[in-house]
Amino acid sequence: MRLPWDRWKRPDASGGAFPAQGAAWLLAAFFLGACSPSAPKAAAPQPLPGEVLSQGQGIYEQLCATCHFDGHGSPTAPALIDSAIVKNSPDEMIGSILHGRNGPMNVNGQIVNGIMTAQNTLSDEDIAAVVTYVRHEFGKADQLTTPAEVAARR
Repeated sequence: MRLPWDRWKRPDASGGAFPAQGAAWLLAAFFLGACSPSAPKAAAPQPLPGEVLSQGQGIYEQLCATCHFDGHGSPTAPALIDSAIVKNSPDEMIGSILHGRNGPMNVNGQIVNGIMTAQNTLSDEDIAAVVTYVRHEFGKADQLTTPAEVAARR
């Protein structure tokens, strides 16, 4: 009976095979492959600071929830839950907060026509906090948005 690993046996001078060496070679290859050092793993994401999320939630509830409600949106404000603007890079959200938006928008297949006034009187820290909160709460993104990112967009 021929076993699947027989093809890896090395023949000796007489044309026979060394079954023990064949099996040893196969086991060595398996264990060396399993134990070899692999590429370094990416560092686990650090948890977002609670004070930043709390600050962002307060700003959201005070300024944003009036139109966006609990993230499901309204006829004049797009839904934030799982929307591309929330899930992707924070740049577009920062720009929307700083400069406002108006006119029809297609968000997750829903056409929304409204006006979002610019909130450029908020500090860079406040905008960074609310962007971090919204992306965490509605987009499941655990990336801290920094005041420096907001300042770069002003």
